[in-house]
Amino acid sequence: MKKLIVIFFVSLLSIANIENINATNQSGQKKTVTLDECYNLAIKNSTISRKDNTNRVINANNTKDAYSVYIPNIALNSVASYQSDVISISLPNMKEPRKENYSVTLDLNQPIYNGGIASKKSELAKSNLEASTIKLNIEKLALRDQVSSLFLGISLLKSVADILDLNIGILDRNIKKMKNLFDNGVGQKSDYLQLESELIKAKQALANNKADQSKIVNMLSILIGEKLSIDYDYIIPYRDFKTTFTSHRPEYELYNVQSKILDENIKLVDVNNLPKLSLFASGGNGLPGYNMLNRASDWFYKVGIKFSIPITSWKTTKYKKQSLTLQKKLITTQKDDYTKQNNIYIAQTQGEITKYKNTIEYDKVIVNKKKEIATIEESKLQKGIITSSEYITELNQYKEAMLAQKLNEIKLVQAIINYKSAIGQEN
Repeated sequence: MKKLIVIFFVSLLSIANIENINATNQSGQKKTVTLDECYNLAIKNSTISRKDNTNRVINANNTKDAYSVYIPNIALNSVASYQSDVISISLPNMKEPRKENYSVTLDLNQPIYNGGIASKKSELAKSNLEASTIKLNIEKLALRDQVSSLFLGISLLKSVADILDLNIGILDRNIKKMKNLFDNGVGQKSDYLQLESELIKAKQALANNKADQSKIVNMLSILIGEKLSIDYDYIIPYRDFKTTFTSHRPEYELYNVQSKILDENIKLVDVNNLPKLSLFASGGNGLPGYNMLNRASDWFYKVGIKFSIPITSWKTTKYKKQSLTLQKKLITTQKDDYTKQNNIYIAQTQGEITKYKNTIEYDKVIVNKKKEIATIEESKLQKGIITSSEYITELNQYKEAMLAQKLNEIKLVQAIINYKSAIGQEN
């Protein structure tokens, strides 16, 4: 039991729906907290929503960037130089060109066809967004697992506190009766003193239990930004479920999308080997212009169409495609490994569910028997047939039986939650 409580304490997550928790119950009953409310608020107060919005903005920017290749490339260029020699032709009335020259041009390049690189980049951006969304879904499931562990930890502590309260009530009742017998000269003082000692131990255990509850509640209050109380009722869920060996964990979707991303990267590499077609234009003023024999500055322009076919880039793209293909094989291997481990975990949780269901049925019988025995021993104690030590032994066994049943009930709920998590079922 202590080991389970320690495990439950490790996870730090949100609990409860703020509106439901903080709403005043007009009937005067205790306020309740459900596990579903905890899930919803934990996700709401996490960074998952902000991450999703950021990913969508990134995708929109990447898509715009992909199609920006069709935006005309316009550049203002200038150059000035002096050269040691120029072409000289000895003809009448012809001067040699100037050794100093400059040019200021406005150059434009307009892609017409680039092999479909824009659409390929757009598809890649869309797949990357899909992968990011799936990763956030995996985070949500992990968050749900943490919430359920902490929630059940609180539920277990409250169940233990109820049993301790019951035990304290029984001890207090018997202390009064044994003290009355002693005052009337029938009983022994040691009988009610031992009961009082046991009562102090029970109150000490209850105080420690309340402190542990407060510790978790305070942590949850910080995480959700709302004040919680140990006085709330944390409702333990118990849901029926159908056994299946088919898992729908988002990790499988992620592996498929990652494989698709690599395929799209391979297509993007192939685009580099396709022909490219573009228009170009250039105009400006220079000394000299296009007429090298004109010694005065002059205006000039040039327009045309450019067609290019990569010839030697296939060697580079070949190695890139080989690397991407190998990465795709690694993803397939990772998927196989994950499937094996997940199937093992599914089988484990199924076995635990069956075990705890059977154990609880036996627990119920044992608790009833121990209660009957404790009631009989209480009667014997009051008649002076047994000592208080003998009675305390039977009472503790009754208490331990109840604790064992509560612990197994919590373990059963945890096993069901673990099973649903293993197959990717949220509810």
